[in-house]
Amino acid sequence: MAGQSGLTVRRFERHALQLEALVELDQASADVVRFSSESGVSGSIRGVVRDLGEGGLSVAIPVFLPRRTTMRVRILEEGQTLDAPSLDAHVRVMRMHMEGTEPSYIAGCAFIDADGTLAEEVRAILKNHGDDDKNAQEAAA
Repeated sequence: MAGQSGLTVRRFERHALQLEALVELDQASADVVRFSSESGVSGSIRGVVRDLGEGGLSVAIPVFLPRRTTMRVRILEEGQTLDAPSLDAHVRVMRMHMEGTEPSYIAGCAFIDADGTLAEEVRAILKNHGDDDKNAQEAAA
């Protein structure tokens, strides 16, 4: 959200995590964003959710996505299937930056049309994987 100074600031706190996720472009973005055959992307993109809060998340992925791209992010924990993930959310990329020497991009995303169910999913994940020392250290690495 833009403040009076013109700066974009978060409205919700984010909590450091390291959780595997599957990312898929929403249809509107899939019609615009195309991956080359060299990208290795066909369908879902494997990523790692780095932080999570009631307003959004950040996810590390191996490909660049333009700002405003919309996508579906599903967090799958051990034993879960695509039909029943811990988190199933539609997000909009708000910022994107490259990290490290091997291409890895961090997409800072805001939830689209967040509802009560999504808020419950976020709270459950944070309760199970909250800011304990292990997760905070892994996220910092």
